Amino acid sequence: MKRKGIILFLIVNLFIFSETESQRNINQTQKIEEQEKQRIEQERVLKEIEEKKKELDNSKLDLPQVEDTGPKFLINHIRLEDDEKLLTKGEEKNLVSKYEGKELGSSDVTKLIIEITNKIISKGYITSAVTISENNDLKTGVLKLIIIPGVIEKVEINEEKFNDKYKEFFTFSTNKGKVLNVRDLDTSTENFTSIRSSGGANMEIAAGKEINTSVIKMTNIMKDRVEISFKGNNHGQSSQSGVWRYGLGLQIDSPFGINDSLILSYMTVNRREEDRSWKKKESELKPGEVMPIGPPSYIPGVSEQLPYKRRTDLVDISYTFPFRTYRFNFSANTSLNEGTLYAFNTVFDTLNATRQLKFGVDKILYRDQKNKIVLDLGITRKRTESYLEETTLSDRTLSIGNIGLSYSTSIFKGLLSASIGYQRGTKLWSAERDGIYKLRENPKAQFDKYVGNLSYYKPIVKGLAFRFNTSFSRTNDVLYGSEKQSMGGPGSIGGYNTSSLSGDNAIETTAEISYTIPLNEWGQLIPYLSYGYGAIKNNYDNSRYGHGYMTGITTGLRYSSKYFNFDLGYGHPDSYSDYIQPKDHELYFSSSFKIIF
Repeated sequence: MKRKGIILFLIVNLFIFSETESQRNINQTQKIEEQEKQRIEQERVLKEIEEKKKELDNSKLDLPQVEDTGPKFLINHIRLEDDEKLLTKGEEKNLVSKYEGKELGSSDVTKLIIEITNKIISKGYITSAVTISENNDLKTGVLKLIIIPGVIEKVEINEEKFNDKYKEFFTFSTNKGKVLNVRDLDTSTENFTSIRSSGGANMEIAAGKEINTSVIKMTNIMKDRVEISFKGNNHGQSSQSGVWRYGLGLQIDSPFGINDSLILSYMTVNRREEDRSWKKKESELKPGEVMPIGPPSYIPGVSEQLPYKRRTDLVDISYTFPFRTYRFNFSANTSLNEGTLYAFNTVFDTLNATRQLKFGVDKILYRDQKNKIVLDLGITRKRTESYLEETTLSDRTLSIGNIGLSYSTSIFKGLLSASIGYQRGTKLWSAERDGIYKLRENPKAQFDKYVGNLSYYKPIVKGLAFRFNTSFSRTNDVLYGSEKQSMGGPGSIGGYNTSSLSGDNAIETTAEISYTIPLNEWGQLIPYLSYGYGAIKNNYDNSRYGHGYMTGITTGLRYSSKYFNFDLGYGHPDSYSDYIQPKDHELYFSSSFKIIF
């Protein structure tokens, strides 16, 4: 019993302060998926920004170059009637002040009208106009102008059937009778194009029946809404836990007809179910009988090593749907791992499981031609269980609320994105509660943590692109292993899949350069090279493991097409803390074969 007590003490501390295998599986999978989504989103957003800029530039009016030959009038004051407040007071002053106190002719007034018109166009009001008030007498020294807002008469989607009206309610933030702003239309267009099968959205703004009104005509024909994928990778850490994983994926676009998305995924490994009939419970032992360490014929040091168990199951479900300027999301993840621990000439079977539920909502607070600000709110419930044989090592539930702001803009012909967030461990959903006697060195359930991310994507020349990404976390508390920021391996710093780092405070930075080789209808081939740096620090830990760093290189080849994708990478550790023992090199492979209909 003494040996089991020692093992329990060591393993309990291991599972509390570090990631369990089940939690690492979830974190790694989510990280790789988020990176792939980020790559696709960066390319899509930058392309849309460039297209919208061209459209707005083409909508602006050219200033007349003809000199005035007619009469001029001294204009001391310019009144701009703007009932819908399309311009701010500061914008209005900047536009009219340079014309006040001067003698103006017809061409000068035309220039002023064009400047005001171009300003409201640049703000997205592309169907609004500026004109001279009918009640105008320039001899009084006052020039009266009016901004006539262009409003939406109606929205038409496809054939205007019931399901089209239903979709309009969810996707359009600007409706009948409201001032038309192309930025609101950009949000609506994004609601259509954010799913894989949208095939794009063609929008036409036509003249309405009433004066100064417009009809928005949207055409969005979805095709290939269902995708079934057969996928696999070698992202497991060891042969004992299973290096090769394989599974199925299912993605259904717009299952409820509102441009929503449902994604399901299941991954597993080749299981090993070993005979443990020789094991006995303590209650089954006879007086004086010793707990068996193996089958009757097993002799430590002579017989073959006792076989190990292996099981890994990963299940992911996510559902998202838009509602005008909001996007709601729900996800559920389960990771189950069975393994074997060798100690004291025998084996102990382990089981750890992680279950996560997450609800979140994003709200677009502001957007213009190239800038976008989004508020995100969410709450996550995590339950982590760890067992050694029939003994419970840990069983905890955490509830984490988060609030954050993200900002994206086009700069230097690239896309810059930044986000900052705050996370707080709550007491909701039967979460663990910190007792008043918990020491500062103990992990907290009600913790405070700040997280952030900065990324930049820039196409350099045709096909060649540069990507930079850095993420950090900061806290004064000691965190459970599931809440620490981890790094190393596929989707992170290359060369450390078997020896990752995690810490209460951490920073990770990667830079990648890639070149896209188009293969026409066969898809595209993308060779890439990335370099990463990461560092961690654990609070109130003065041991050599309390802080650490790693740098590594990943080079590889991605291929993507409609029906088949793969990513083959080579990871090599560069420099690292002395207690980390990575392999000299690692090979990463993932692929998916898709059936689409």
